[in-house]
Amino acid sequence: MESLKLGEEEEEFRKIPLKLKGNQKFKSRLLREFFKNQFSPVLTSPRVIWLSELLACPRRVFLLRHSDFHKELLHENMKQHIGIALHYRIQVIAKQYGFEAEKRIEKQINGVKVVGKIDLYDPTEDVAYEMKYSYQRGLPKAKLEKYKKQLQYYLDMAGIAKGYLLVFHSNGFVREFEVERARTDFEERAIELANYLENSILPPRKPKPDFECHYCQFFISCWSAKKKLKGVKEMKYTSHIKEFMHDLEF
Repeated sequence: MESLKLGEEEEEFRKIPLKLKGNQKFKSRLLREFFKNQFSPVLTSPRVIWLSELLACPRRVFLLRHSDFHKELLHENMKQHIGIALHYRIQVIAKQYGFEAEKRIEKQINGVKVVGKIDLYDPTEDVAYEMKYSYQRGLPKAKLEKYKKQLQYYLDMAGIAKGYLLVFHSNGFVREFEVERARTDFEERAIELANYLENSILPPRKPKPDFECHYCQFFISCWSAKKKLKGVKEMKYTSHIKEFMHDLEF
């Protein structure tokens, strides 16, 4: 058999039909039970905002909070399980060296409570860590900047001077980015999002689609030819939604 060059293995693998599509029913009870554990948004009061929501498109956050369209495709659900497993494994090891895992932070802003969880916190050096898992060899600049901004939100809100963004790639490579605390707009964004949610005002769509739109399950709602929002239950994944990489924000 002719050997494949670097990169061709991945292309060959992509030709293999995925078995985790739609609402496929598995024969084994293990997989049936496993995939019942879907990740749904934590529906809280409109006056309680998760810090990770401030990094997302306000329109997408609104639609997720005001609908029951939460379930991902099975292979997207599996990606989240893999990311959580990596988080958990690193956190278990880090706690042996005095790190705090899932450090909860809160702040009240004009009656709006912003809540967040820092993946890892080192009390010895006063450093926060944010971990991401990527299924791509590289990382688009826009996505990297979004990850850095999320960490800056945590630093600003918690009053921590420095943090590290750790990006783990599926090919085994690990990249780290040092991020320093800076003044951010998380307070203004929290108040704005709370206003949309509390008054049931659908946020406007973006001026034009960006990378985040193409990975969103509501792509058709915003950018179809009709340009009108359909009932959320009617939304379906289409070819417009490429290999969806869900941000692991826990």
